[in-house]
Amino acid sequence: MDTYYSEDEYLGERLQGLFIIPKDGPRPLITDEPFTLHVNNKFERRVVQESTSELYGDSELTITYRYVNDDWMIEDRGIETE
Repeated sequence: MDTYYSEDEYLGERLQGLFIIPKDGPRPLITDEPFTLHVNNKFERRVVQESTSELYGDSELTITYRYVNDDWMIEDRGIETE
């Protein structure tokens, strides 16, 4: 199942210009920040990233990928907060 978001959900417009509508959402993998890649086997990878933010506090994001039909798919995604 694919999830798509439209600009109308996250952007607003006022006389002063565009602004971001504050919303909670799934914590993203921040590719500019350090993360650890675990190779579980040749068909499975797990990415773990620790971070701190105002929205989530101290948290650890874990995403498990599985290689299926010549493509990497997200098998599981979880976040633990302290």
